[in-house]
Amino acid sequence: MCTYCYLYRVTCITYVTPVQHEVLERDLQQVMDEKQELVTERDVYRVKYDRLNKELHYILKGDERRVLDVDALIMENRSAFAVCS
Repeated sequence: MCTYCYLYRVTCITYVTPVQHEVLERDLQQVMDEKQELVTERDVYRVKYDRLNKELHYILKGDERRVLDVDALIMENRSAFAVCS
């Protein structure tokens, strides 16, 4: 990085007003809150996926020791259908 760019960056950082600092902190907190909501939502969907996978396996009367992977079954059926058509 050139010396001029470094000095410009340092100058910009030092001139952040308290109001700008508060705005940046608030924006950062909003982004962190959104991230936490997304992580929570992802976990809910992950649990739901596992539960549905087990229920489907039970409906198909599979071996309880070998859990059926729904996604793998769907992809296998799609590839078989593509080959047949």
